[in-house]
Amino acid sequence: MQKIKKLINIKNFKLSLLLILILTPFNSYAGYGSGELKLSDNAVYAFQKYIEGKKGKPEKFFISTDGKTSHWWYCPYSKCTPMGDTQEAKKCSKRAGGVECKTFAVRRSIKWDNGVDKKALKIKFNSKDSIQDIKGKLTQLGFYDDGSISSSNGKSEDKKNKNNITERLETLSNMHKKGLLTEEEFKKAKQKLLK
Repeated sequence: MQKIKKLINIKNFKLSLLLILILTPFNSYAGYGSGELKLSDNAVYAFQKYIEGKKGKPEKFFISTDGKTSHWWYCPYSKCTPMGDTQEAKKCSKRAGGVECKTFAVRRSIKWDNGVDKKALKIKFNSKDSIQDIKGKLTQLGFYDDGSISSSNGKSEDKKNKNNITERLETLSNMHKKGLLTEEEFKKAKQKLLK
């Protein structure tokens, strides 16, 4: 009888351990970002690509705390199992040269808390949003600033606009080289910028 109780206890222990292993997620959570964050033009263009969802359903978008480097993952299937943030955040941090990355968006909703009114965070992004729509929404949320400050001095404003166009052309070129933009997308964006 004692031996049977011992076997039952061992089986219960093994069963309990198995249930714990099955039910406990193996993924640790990198967490949503918080604090002030301004996205670079490269990050905004990458966010647009993520929002479009051409490669699958957008799941999570990560951004470095300096706003310059991004990383995201898609679900290429109709249903996907939620994945952990830690591995994806590490990939982002590696690309960012060691700068910490946090979750910026889940699906098409911003999760980063920069202190803006919580109602504003309910702004949704759509797969058909243009880059201007996305920049407008990100500006409204306090995550983007294109540097277009009005000035009474027309000359300094012209110089600022020329510098801004140059920076944007460089950004487009870098995105094209990295494969984030097709040749056609690159040409269209370049023509639009130079109008």
